[in-house]
Amino acid sequence: MPARMQDMSRISTIIDLASEGSRPLADLLRQVKIVAARTGAAELGEWAHRELNGYGPQDPLPSFRGPHQAPVIGTWSGPMGSSSRGMLSRVGLRQDFVDTWFAMSLRQPVAELEALMAGGDDPAIGWDPYAVLQYDQWANSGEGGATWEFMTLVGAKTVAPRQMIAGVLDAIRNQVLDLALALEAVSPTVGEPGGPTMADRGVAAAT
Repeated sequence: MPARMQDMSRISTIIDLASEGSRPLADLLRQVKIVAARTGAAELGEWAHRELNGYGPQDPLPSFRGPHQAPVIGTWSGPMGSSSRGMLSRVGLRQDFVDTWFAMSLRQPVAELEALMAGGDDPAIGWDPYAVLQYDQWANSGEGGATWEFMTLVGAKTVAPRQMIAGVLDAIRNQVLDLALALEAVSPTVGEPGGPTMADRGVAAAT
C-alpha cells in the first residue's frame, strides 16, 4: 500500500479506492471485509465474501446483478448449406421461457467480471439444444418468436453486453463508497482496531 494510504484511516482508504475507480474491485472489497470483521457486521462480511468469490446457484442476488434482460443471437441453417445470424425475437413467447433464456444473471466473482470487461467480444452463454428446438417449433408454428423462411434455428446464445457488466461493477463500487461515507460520518475510526462496532447504533444503521 502506498505510504500516503498507510497514514490514512481504513475508512478514508476505502473512500479513496472507491472514488478513484482505477484499482481492482477485489482490493476494495478486501478492505470492506476487514471493516466487517472489526465491527462485527456479519451480513456486510458475507456480502463482501460473495462479491469476491461469486454467488452460488441458490444464493439470492442483489438486484444490480440481475436478472437483466439480455439480447439473444441465433444461427439459422437453410437449403444448400446457407446460414444466417441475427437477433431472436421474444414476442409472443411464454414468460417463463423469456425469463430463463432472454435474461442474464451475473454470479461471477468481481475479478472475473473485470476480466470479461477486458475481452474482445461480449461474453455469451449458449442455449441448451432443447431450448433451441422449442423456440424453432414455436416460431415455425406462429406461436411466438420469429424465424427465417425455409430455415431452421440450430443455435442460440444469450449475450451479456459489456455495458451491462460495467453497470454491475459500477454499482458495487458505488455501494462501497456510500457505505464508507456513512461509516465515516459515524466515526473516522470505524474499521480500526478498538473502533466502534455494531453495538454503536450509527454503525448498525450504516451497515
